[in-house]
Amino acid sequence: MAEGLRFPYLSLEMHPPLTLHRHPMCAEIIEEFQKCHLDHPVKKFFGECTDLKIKLDRCFRQEVQSFFLVTEYASNLFMHACATVLCARYGQLALIAYYKQFIGLQASITGLGDFCNPYRCPIILVHDAGINTITYKATTELRNKAGVPRSSMEAKAIPLLTPYTMGRFHLSHRVVHAPLTRSRCYNNLPGEHVALYYSQRASEGGLLISESTGVSETAQGYPSTPGIWTKDQVEAWKPVVEGVHQKGGVFFCQIWHVGRASTYGTATSQVLDIYGDLIINPMDKHQFLVRTSRSPLRFSMMGLWRNSQPQGGLEKMKSTKIVNDFRLAARNCIEAGFDGVEIHCAFGYLIEQFMKDSVNDRTDKYGGSMENRCCFALEVIQAAIDEVGADRVGVRLSPYSNYLDCWDSDPDALGLYMIHAMNKLGVLYCSMVEPEAVKVDGKVQIPYKLLHFRKAFSGTFIVGGGYNREEGNRAVSEGYTDLVAYGKWFLANPDLPKRFELNAPLNKYDRSTFYSPDPVVGYTDYPFISPSV
Repeated sequence: MAEGLRFPYLSLEMHPPLTLHRHPMCAEIIEEFQKCHLDHPVKKFFGECTDLKIKLDRCFRQEVQSFFLVTEYASNLFMHACATVLCARYGQLALIAYYKQFIGLQASITGLGDFCNPYRCPIILVHDAGINTITYKATTELRNKAGVPRSSMEAKAIPLLTPYTMGRFHLSHRVVHAPLTRSRCYNNLPGEHVALYYSQRASEGGLLISESTGVSETAQGYPSTPGIWTKDQVEAWKPVVEGVHQKGGVFFCQIWHVGRASTYGTATSQVLDIYGDLIINPMDKHQFLVRTSRSPLRFSMMGLWRNSQPQGGLEKMKSTKIVNDFRLAARNCIEAGFDGVEIHCAFGYLIEQFMKDSVNDRTDKYGGSMENRCCFALEVIQAAIDEVGADRVGVRLSPYSNYLDCWDSDPDALGLYMIHAMNKLGVLYCSMVEPEAVKVDGKVQIPYKLLHFRKAFSGTFIVGGGYNREEGNRAVSEGYTDLVAYGKWFLANPDLPKRFELNAPLNKYDRSTFYSPDPVVGYTDYPFISPSV
């Protein structure tokens, strides 16, 4: 510890000892910042400097609580850059001091408090000769001296309810509505009941991800699922999105193509007439949801049974057409008012059928090596980015899943390959699904197998799969994830963030109504918490 360290409102005698760290990336990050600033002096916000953001983010991530850089480089831009990354990572505010000069806490809060942290949780960074970094969280006494107000939520905030900045989006909590197929979009159009459902679950600064939405007529796989490939569908989505925005929510649309689970047409020839020259598994090997090479699987979902048909897989589809379908769907999402799009690369649907070696037996540029198998997915992601911007594109992955008989022999390598490629593209967020949770003594046990993916990804990381309030808080507080996606619990509790805040009892979900066509029962009739609680 440095001795005799004194600054306004702060002394080692008054408060617990500071934790001092010397970080090897400090000089590298400063150099990157200077280069970015000199090359692009008109860039007022560091988020446009992708390399700098990645390095800062990587540095901060190494500390569970808070991690700061201190430097001789006296720059307001650098101060804002560090503050923004830290706030995005931990929902806290970094106050950066100039070299040999400490900016008073009050002045710093005045200058940065509303810039990136609505709850104004101050963290103090000081500089002393020979010290590269200092970690210190302001105490209540220090906060009071600085005159910093505490909101009611901040005073009792749990990790899930701390604010977070995801690119351009400022979230007030980390509880995400996961994408959930509900089969209530009759004729592929979302109606008033759909608008009510999402509006009920919207909250100020809360992130919602829509149900899977088809990019074309041939992309559809299940009854009454929405689409976004026609003008009528775009117009139908607009009031749904507006209802979420009126509540202050952030709304992303998940877009998909189900691939070999497609219900389009009744014979292979009809599909091939449309798609041309691409197939992922010749249908003599894998028919619709085939469990073995010659045994068609009768598949039950949403109460419907049907025999498998040899639908067009992917060996003879024109890949450029499908990529363009995703591109146009992304454009339509923004036209409908969505804040961004999530590309569904999970759960055995079209894109993952390319990615996983249990299904992809192609011999051209889309098959064989992992690089080839991921090529189609990255073409789709790139197309969406070209259309709407990387800061509006998220991706969902499930490397460990075997849904629809789609699995990979090396899921860790597959997930990491995709993540490294997504980093290069600047993808806003990566949403990943845990391996299936198990119950031990009646209690859900989360596998927690995604940490290496989280560490590798440079953007916002979202986890889902079996989380409850306790496990979600743990995942956020330990730095395992940035945000937690909830499906069944959000379905049954439209005010889930509020219930988590109060630690109130949760409504139980009714599985029998998950995919039923009723526009009310099991959909918009789940009760809110009593105002008296």
